[in-house]
Amino acid sequence: MGRRPGLESSAAHLVVRRWIDDAAEQLANMMHTCSLDVVDAYPDGLSEASVAILLGVTEQAINAETTNALREYKRRVKRLDSTTRLGEQTRYAGAR
Repeated sequence: MGRRPGLESSAAHLVVRRWIDDAAEQLANMMHTCSLDVVDAYPDGLSEASVAILLGVTEQAINAETTNALREYKRRVKRLDSTTRLGEQTRYAGAR
């Protein structure tokens, strides 16, 4: 395959550099760059559609992020709850 004729060998480097510069400029101009920024700015909450608009993504992407975060939260609460129960059982067993 190789390089296309007429495309300088340094052109790929310049394309990548331009892309990175553009991405950095876009990020610098964004008011919010992650959902935690939105939570800080709107502590009373927003709809998924509003969060999507603020972050420049689809509502489906926000829904997926919310679903995953809730799943992880529930998993950690369950693990913490079982650890707490185990600690209580150990404490009561030691008191006998």
